[in-house]
Amino acid sequence: TYWSPGVGPIFFYTGNEGPITAFADNTGLMFDIAPQFKALLIFAEHRYYGKSLPFGDSSFILGNIGFLSIEQAMADYAVLIHYLKIKLNAAKCPVIAFGG
Repeated sequence: TYWSPGVGPIFFYTGNEGPITAFADNTGLMFDIAPQFKALLIFAEHRYYGKSLPFGDSSFILGNIGFLSIEQAMADYAVLIHYLKIKLNAAKCPVIAFGG
């Protein structure tokens, strides 16, 4: 709604321990300032929370729980941002991270 490609930044919410909808519904600051900055809003869900279960119902068994780490979450966000910048032709857009 607010984004002006090539002008506005990407506001990227790094989801924390819970479903992303809970944070998106309660993060007014990003929505409040997006028009002023002509920003694109992206909310990324932290793996293992909400619907982001990498192994489905088996996500929390011993062999799979090791992928629940800060390092893995940061890598997910880095890959997602890189993908979005290519897909949206936004290579030069700055990214400002918010959240958990």
